[in-house]
Amino acid sequence: LELSPIGPVTAISLPVKNLNGCVARGPPKGLPYLAVLDLSGNRGLDGFLPGAALGTLAMLQVLNLGGCSLDGPLPPQLALMTQVQELRLGDNELSGPALPRIADMTRLQVLDLSRNKFDGELPQSWGRLERLKVLRLNENKFKGTLPLDWSELLSLTELDVTSNALTGPIPKAVLNLLQPDARMLRKRAKALAHEPGGAGGGAGGDAGAAITCVSKLK
Repeated sequence: LELSPIGPVTAISLPVKNLNGCVARGPPKGLPYLAVLDLSGNRGLDGFLPGAALGTLAMLQVLNLGGCSLDGPLPPQLALMTQVQELRLGDNELSGPALPRIADMTRLQVLDLSRNKFDGELPQSWGRLERLKVLRLNENKFKGTLPLDWSELLSLTELDVTSNALTGPIPKAVLNLLQPDARMLRKRAKALAHEPGGAGGGAGGDAGAAITCVSKLK
């Protein structure tokens, strides 16, 4: 891909354009001002995430590669993209453990890793993502329990961890983030316990609370 000298390129947005090829080659060089990279919905794009190349995009704020055919683990260089506000990698074939160093991406507001093959336990360090509003981890292979440190996600309005191998209740402190009204919270938790994919019971959280999707009720 050759870019004509028409000024700084700040956005590449080509969603659902039937693109194909290996993304492991990385984006074109010479894009120091790129803020938006959206190649979502292009099933012909495959390969692993090019960590070294992505790590050079110091001004990137939105990375959307959802709905492609990417595989392999999350590269550690993602943590160098400290300006990113939206990281959307859902609906791919990505695998391996979640990346604890995502916690270094302190401007993150949306993190979507749903519908992949990630496994292992959820990182406690993500509790440092103070600006995170949306966290979608559904339809993976995560195990263990929700970290109590996630109660520090004070901006969180949507959490989806359905269809994993998680056990135990949602910690009460996390539920309180999503629904401040305690009576409505208990009602919601009991209802969720009967939804498919819920895993209720256990100590340390609201009675009947389920590991499932919880959104702030408005």
